[in-house]
Amino acid sequence: MANPFENYNFDKAEDAFKTVKSKLKNYEVHKAYVKGEDWQNGKGWAGPKFEGTSKVSTLLKAEVERSFASKGSIRSAIRRKVRGVSGRVPTWMISSRNAPSNPEAQIPAEVQTRIDEAQKILNEFWKNSRVHTTVKDFVKDYETVGDAVLRIFFVRDGENELDPIESIEKAVKKVHLFKEDPGMGVVLLDKETLKKAAFYRYERDGMVFIEMCYVDDEGLTVYKTLSKNATKDFTKKTFAGSLDKYNKTTDETESEGLKLPLGEKLLIFQMTGDPLISNSMISQQKLVNKGLTMMSHNVDIDGFRSRVLLNAMPPGEFKRDETTGKEKFVADPNGLEVGAGKIQYANGLPIVEKEEGKIKTTYTTPSIFESQPIEVDTFIKTIETASDCILEEADQKHVAISGDATASGLSREEAREEFKQSLEDTKTSLDDVMSEVGECVLAVVAYLMAQNDRYADLQVTYGSILNPGPLSAESRNAAMNEGDKKYRSRESVMEQIGITDADAMKAKIKQEEAENPPEEDPKEGPKDDPNSN
Repeated sequence: MANPFENYNFDKAEDAFKTVKSKLKNYEVHKAYVKGEDWQNGKGWAGPKFEGTSKVSTLLKAEVERSFASKGSIRSAIRRKVRGVSGRVPTWMISSRNAPSNPEAQIPAEVQTRIDEAQKILNEFWKNSRVHTTVKDFVKDYETVGDAVLRIFFVRDGENELDPIESIEKAVKKVHLFKEDPGMGVVLLDKETLKKAAFYRYERDGMVFIEMCYVDDEGLTVYKTLSKNATKDFTKKTFAGSLDKYNKTTDETESEGLKLPLGEKLLIFQMTGDPLISNSMISQQKLVNKGLTMMSHNVDIDGFRSRVLLNAMPPGEFKRDETTGKEKFVADPNGLEVGAGKIQYANGLPIVEKEEGKIKTTYTTPSIFESQPIEVDTFIKTIETASDCILEEADQKHVAISGDATASGLSREEAREEFKQSLEDTKTSLDDVMSEVGECVLAVVAYLMAQNDRYADLQVTYGSILNPGPLSAESRNAAMNEGDKKYRSRESVMEQIGITDADAMKAKIKQEEAENPPEEDPKEGPKDDPNSN
């Protein structure tokens, strides 16, 4: 059966990004919430809308923006999920696909040597390429929008660029892992042939380029660049100084792209799924922000109360009108002076009446009306309810329960377990992707050292170490009690109480016991040696 990706052109590759683009329609909105930018030019405000360009509308919008208060509940939920999945340093387990089926059988020395080399490569790669930070950003994209992209890129420099690199340390330094923006990469699977192809789309100098890689029928990774203005040797000219240096192409092979012996590995990786952020979560975040904003406004009302004098003469004086010659009251434009130490008097308004032929003047009784703030409980309950809804939808209800004195310990553990299960969902996808990344790095390093397929039989298993948060004292004691009664292993107890590296901890305990052996009780006497007759 013909390779479905062999004759892909630019237009066909561009179609591969259509489904991704439709999924990312809310990417900018989601990203803004994760960055803590909740205002979003008024789109994050759920109160009355101030539409139009009138002076009043512009003034009101500016005033709301000035007093806009927000609480990054969505941001905290994403951060907590990322830390829970990728906050701790993971494990790399390397095994040979050709190893004996008997787990107790000794691994051949030659295989063990290559396993040790592979472990060294991945350790160097983890350190040199800052992989941990990249993985965290990768998981953040996945939780934010449900799409995340990684790309391996390797390059050489120097005079003899085509000569093999002699040491592992030098070869690993040429390999880099980049986290690309969501939507820039996509991996396709042909369901008929079960073959994969990966695409990476970018713009440069006003032109759109798509890097494509797939595995041909010979098992080689074909790497080519597509463009509407592509020429026969486009890939070679575009990548002069990087990937082109690895291949001595001829006129007959240039149009086919670069062929790399990478053990049928692709250089672009994608993780897709349902984002943590949903429309209902955004609506609850807007409600939280509205409650905080209105509470802030209520503070202004309470601290700077509005007062209205009723039936009172405003400050001012009587002045003669030059036109009519009559006395006329002129109000002071500054109004009443308020503040510490000020004493003010308010007179009633004069009411002139004619009674039995006489002019009678009376005065109204002044009164004052003062605005009253709304009870703050209204806003607090609104904020708490909306925040709890966000946590519940993110499977993080244990965070809200931790501050609830009325909640039982059982309910806290159940909520924490739900959060752990949500971490497991992301862990499964992340471990699969990073295992592929690890095997690809081994293939690239072997290629750079001119030892193709040296690590082809090795299988990399990436293991994320979850961190669902601190365990309660009751759960810790229960785990240790189960270990004492041999209901669970010592290693399982260590993992349960939060010890990430059980092997290192057991070695440390063994060392301390050897350095400080327990003293014998003189009442019991020396213990018998069970091996003696």
